[in-house]
Amino acid sequence: MKLLIFAHRFEAQHFFTQFNFKSIVGKIDNLYIDKDKGQYLLITGAGIINSSSKIARVLERFENIEHIYNLGVCGKLTKETIPHTFKVKVSNMREEYKVGKDSIELASEGLRCLSSLVPVFDKELSVKLSRHAEVIDMELYGIAVVARQFKISLTAIKTVSDSADDSAKDLNFKKEAPLWSKRLFDHYSSE
Repeated sequence: MKLLIFAHRFEAQHFFTQFNFKSIVGKIDNLYIDKDKGQYLLITGAGIINSSSKIARVLERFENIEHIYNLGVCGKLTKETIPHTFKVKVSNMREEYKVGKDSIELASEGLRCLSSLVPVFDKELSVKLSRHAEVIDMELYGIAVVARQFKISLTAIKTVSDSADDSAKDLNFKKEAPLWSKRLFDHYSSE
């Protein structure tokens, strides 16, 4: 079975319309299954702590999970042109104003992603962080650590939602979410 992980339901909305996910009633909120396609879908909530703790509970309870997909939006750090949707090659952790030393390689190709405890809305900070990664999110590193602990392979697919600066505060997530979710779905479907 596969486990599809999203921080927010809006990121997964296209998956709910295209697959037959049914809620799993039990101790873990926002966990769904599509038995015909052999996949679970989990909405974790934002942040490294929410995502890693919820995923650990799912993996302890469901031993039939063989592969994890983390799908979601991210902020663009680099000034360079990058695809709007892509695989992540390496995940690392951003702590305060420094970058962690424990990078986790996820794929042979793709972009580098930092995971931050808080959103980045500062252009100057984005420029500094762009030396370490092209994009930034708030969950992937926690997911990667848990996947590594459980010895389960992980694929991360991200789509750019903003430029990780002041302009991100003005985003209309409700308006943009259908496009982001479709991009994630299309990339996932091509795997």
